[in-house]
Amino acid sequence: MTRILISGALGQMGQALAELAKGRSGMEIVAGVDVQAGTRDTVFPCFPNFSPLGEIPVDVCVDFSHPSALPSLLGFALRHKLPLVLATTGYSEADRQQIAEASASIPIFQSANMSYGVSVMCELAASAGSALGDAFDIEILERHHNRKIDAPSGTALMLADAVMTGCPTPKELIFDRHGARQARTPQEIGMVAIRGGTVAGSHEIGFYGDDEIILLQHIAQSRRLFASGALRAASYIAGKMPGLYNMQQLLMESSLVTNLSVTRDVAILTIRGVEASPPAMARLFAAIRTINIDMLSQSAPNGGRADVAFSLPHSALTQAMAAITGLGLTARHRADVIKLMLEGAGIAHAGGVACKFFDCLASVGVTAHLITTSATKVSLCIDTAREADALAALRGTFGLQ
Repeated sequence: MTRILISGALGQMGQALAELAKGRSGMEIVAGVDVQAGTRDTVFPCFPNFSPLGEIPVDVCVDFSHPSALPSLLGFALRHKLPLVLATTGYSEADRQQIAEASASIPIFQSANMSYGVSVMCELAASAGSALGDAFDIEILERHHNRKIDAPSGTALMLADAVMTGCPTPKELIFDRHGARQARTPQEIGMVAIRGGTVAGSHEIGFYGDDEIILLQHIAQSRRLFASGALRAASYIAGKMPGLYNMQQLLMESSLVTNLSVTRDVAILTIRGVEASPPAMARLFAAIRTINIDMLSQSAPNGGRADVAFSLPHSALTQAMAAITGLGLTARHRADVIKLMLEGAGIAHAGGVACKFFDCLASVGVTAHLITTSATKVSLCIDTAREADALAALRGTFGLQ
């Protein structure tokens, strides 16, 4: 059970969070803090400040309040080593510095927008900025309800940062063109904020080129999506090590492994004592250049020599052995193996993947004969006879079908 404290419990987002949490198993709102405490009834105890909360067991605090509450919020969280989800926007540079300093002692999840869709939009914005940033004019438009205080929104600024991260050349944010009697420059990114009615939130990035326009748009149809994202962030951050976390990390870790594939007709060839010099390695691989080798591993050189291992099609094993023997090298092979490959974008960003991976193999007594990795892949060769055991364990550990 994750026990949640809501800071800003009586605001619209705090109420949406409390309402949504009622239907979530494994979550409970145990208390709230709000300067308006006592003005309306709540199903959980609500206080005007953090002082009375010392005796209430809490696992994580979700903040939908106001930047002015940050000092007392951080003070309480630091005293009680309490993880935080900061969903408030409008922080100053000094506020952000305080948050960064506090994250050295407690885990803090911070995002200007708790929507998964906006997080994906940031990724798309960076890619579009990289491809179009020097050839297209860029404008950002955001719409919010008439009670929103900060303008432009924190989400609009987050999207602008994403675009500028991708752009090949530096850009400048322009917030006001009133009275400017001049054409826009290619370095500008215009920012427009609209406030009116009950709009939950709309953000649009426009890339305007010669005779074509590309629009990226996200429309929030209710505040429930932000509350849902905040609850998921609360579950994610509870129990984490100190540090500053964001929605990109949450999404990446959620997609830690998204695919598990099997390749049969595989053999492993290991060559002992290869001269560890570029010319010697070049001669070795020139001798087998017609063979499609896959996983490739080299040991650290010792005395100027190293061991080299790689996987290859079983059907090419005889040819490879003959070529290597022709170079005066000694090789041994393992033929009855398969290759398993785990893929997932989250592998590049998550810690503890290797620990989880080897714990999984150890639980079923499977030995890996060759392992290679890339930013988003882990490949390993195991005995063919252990295929069913390994697949079942890996699927269970990483939540795959």
